[in-house]
Amino acid sequence: MTPLGQIIIKNLSAFDTDPASIWINPPADDSWQSVTSRTGNLALHCQYYDRWESLTQSGGNARFGAFPEGGPFRQVFLSLPHSKARLEMMLDCAASLLDSTGILWLSGENRAGIRSAAPRLKKRFKNVQVVDSARHCRLYRASEAETELKFRADEYLHQWELDAGGSPLKLCSLPGVFAHGRLDEGTRMLIELIPELDCSGRMLDLGCGCGVIGASIAHHHGTVQLTLSDVDALALYSARATLNVNGLVGEIIPANGLEGMHAPFDLIISNPPFHEGHVTSTDLSMNLMKPVRNFLAPGGSVVLVVNRHLPYAGWLDGIFGSHRVLAKNTRFQ
Repeated sequence: MTPLGQIIIKNLSAFDTDPASIWINPPADDSWQSVTSRTGNLALHCQYYDRWESLTQSGGNARFGAFPEGGPFRQVFLSLPHSKARLEMMLDCAASLLDSTGILWLSGENRAGIRSAAPRLKKRFKNVQVVDSARHCRLYRASEAETELKFRADEYLHQWELDAGGSPLKLCSLPGVFAHGRLDEGTRMLIELIPELDCSGRMLDLGCGCGVIGASIAHHHGTVQLTLSDVDALALYSARATLNVNGLVGEIIPANGLEGMHAPFDLIISNPPFHEGHVTSTDLSMNLMKPVRNFLAPGGSVVLVVNRHLPYAGWLDGIFGSHRVLAKNTRFQ
């Protein structure tokens, strides 16, 4: 049982027994079953595809997508998002789902920043209280929303431009999507190589984020058959917006790494993740991409940009026998 699940179960008696309830991003354990037994019919909404798979397999009434639908709800349970910007957006979203007397329950771990959530809650609710601090977590109860909000996702979509070889490429991203509103150093290194790459046939942008890599390739190499995938529904929403605003075409699919992909691809390209929320895991992307060779067409290539301190060289050599460094600086290669 996760710490979040533990603090929720510890406070079951505080929750309303009204069945009109929804939990946004519940932890990947069976705590939702205990909440369901208390509240009645509990809807589960997951913004992460792997979490949705896990909860669905355990029998949960779960939906995967960028934002929850339905309501109004008597209770909304929200697990603390991994960034303050995403928290701001999801608090607005959650508040808009409540009925006039609805209650928002916000839970999160101390190390993930739950202590700093109180001022953000107080901007939106008249009544905010700490219900419990246990298991290195905190549980807030918020009620009496200050205003009746109409949540519109596109109002949170930030658009900016990237100089793509003399012609601008427009990028769109929602809060909490990797490198929101900016281009990170590693991705910039990879994009600068795109004009030199052989980008024909089927191409997969793995862990696409806002779609910057895939859109840049389609911008330079118009005949490519583009697939973009990510585990995060907000990234997929952003990537679709990026393609649309540039008049580009591509398949956008949710996936946890390469699981469920339709092989083969002539090019798999990625700035792979090595964080899970506030936790750094050097094995994360290597585990996700371990079967990558099985997803390549004959003569196909994998192109990655990675932090130099991570042991990718030996990992690539173990899979392919050798690798080639296309570019490097003090931080990335």
